[in-house]
Amino acid sequence: DIVKLAVEQDGRVLRFLSDELQNDPEIVLLAVQQNAQAIVFASEHLKGDPNIQRTARESTPSSY
Repeated sequence: DIVKLAVEQDGRVLRFLSDELQNDPEIVLLAVQQNAQAIVFASEHLKGDPNIQRTARESTPSSY
């Protein structure tokens, strides 16, 4: 679906999606996998989801 393709290309697209989609675990997970910073556009409920948080941490490149 077009929404999934969009967030897979640029997770920050989550910012422009409806509240319903910002609360969709599958969409948010795809967005955060692409760009960890997309977590700020997730619903409050999903910001606290351990799986989403773990994925965001794993998607963030380490600075060495």
